Amino acid sequence: MTVGIIDYGVGNLGSVFRALELIDQKAKIIQKPSALEGVSKAILPGVGNFTDCKTLLDNSGWSDSLKKNVLDCGLPMLGICVGMQLLADYGHEGSLGQEHTSGLGFISGSVESLKELGCKERVPHMGWNSVSPSTDGGLFKSIPRDTDFYFVHSY
Repeated sequence: MTVGIIDYGVGNLGSVFRALELIDQKAKIIQKPSALEGVSKAILPGVGNFTDCKTLLDNSGWSDSLKKNVLDCGLPMLGICVGMQLLADYGHEGSLGQEHTSGLGFISGSVESLKELGCKERVPHMGWNSVSPSTDGGLFKSIPRDTDFYFVHSY
């Protein structure tokens, strides 16, 4: 079983690759959408803003390939940072002159600015916070409750 780390021009690919090596998970960085068919799981990293990253996915053929492999074929996928945001129906970051930018549509909902939603905390939010998942399975199956994760985000 190999995890494919999607290289669409943005993201900290080396860090994701090394993290997977540390947990003895076979991984490879994939640079062509057709390579999704040769992996058992996929990770979509991302650095930048929603609209710019979605444009890169669209222009390089990743969006169509991801929809086919994830939605039609059931390929498990994890998004990191903007990569996670891109899984939503749409996002507002960087959508100049438009109401929003369409996402991949794997998760129902929108990615909106914390400030515009009325957040009174400091934005961008940066720092370590404990996470308490609402269920004990899935991604958090082997992670103890109240484990600290590092966050950097405004959306």
